[in-house]
Amino acid sequence: MNPSMSYEGIRKYYAGEWNHCYSKDLDDGSELVVLSSVKDDKVYRFRVRDFYGPAEEVLEYTETTVSPFAHILERQAEAKCLISSKGGNDVS
Repeated sequence: MNPSMSYEGIRKYYAGEWNHCYSKDLDDGSELVVLSSVKDDKVYRFRVRDFYGPAEEVLEYTETTVSPFAHILERQAEAKCLISSKGGNDVS
């Protein structure tokens, strides 16, 4: 197994388990990749040299947990309450 596959974000990249991907070739020859999925609450950001190559090397790697802002969650709860009080279908 390639050592970089021990990183969850890189494993997800190779497996195609993402919805949004941003990639940029950097001046130093490395590649910056940022990816996210609608099924996951994390954003993966990594910088790799020789991506897909035999000497692949992870230079930077971060995972950031993201979630909706509190005011958005509150508004969604209010909307669900309003719908259910008017006899509407439950919105999940």
